[in-house]
Amino acid sequence: AGKTLTDGKLTIATGNPAYYPWVLNDAPEAGEGFEAAVAYAVAAEMGFAAEDVVWTRTSFDEAIQPGAKDFDINMQQYSITAARDEMVDFSAPYYTAPMAVLVSPGAIDTPATLDALRDLKWGAVGSTTAVPKLTDVIQPSSDPLLYGDNADVNAAMSANQIDAALF
Repeated sequence: AGKTLTDGKLTIATGNPAYYPWVLNDAPEAGEGFEAAVAYAVAAEMGFAAEDVVWTRTSFDEAIQPGAKDFDINMQQYSITAARDEMVDFSAPYYTAPMAVLVSPGAIDTPATLDALRDLKWGAVGSTTAVPKLTDVIQPSSDPLLYGDNADVNAAMSANQIDAALF
């Protein structure tokens, strides 16, 4: 007793929205998608029945800021950096994935070279490791536009504000 926010329940936070393939249909409670399935498997190993798992949503920034939380554990796609490791008690990574470039339909024929990529208008979530990767490796010819979350980056691409994003 007293080990979780609510006795007998395991409260798990995920992103808002929670993206495919990590969570299918933005519905973690369905247990479909990689992270949703892992969450229920971890809960079961901890002795919680599926009906005792409670889901909540957080932004990327909310989840890693110091202070009291409204969840017991958080399952989202985080790059573990030295600075973040100072503030957050990360588990061992359960999945690692390389960064990927997403381009707009208008930039689909851009050659896959650094020189060609530099001339695209880039966007990224400002609090992620995509920003230093963009500035240090791709070195775009204009400053990338920074957004609060992936949904905003996707909206900017749909609105033709950016040509490419790093996820």
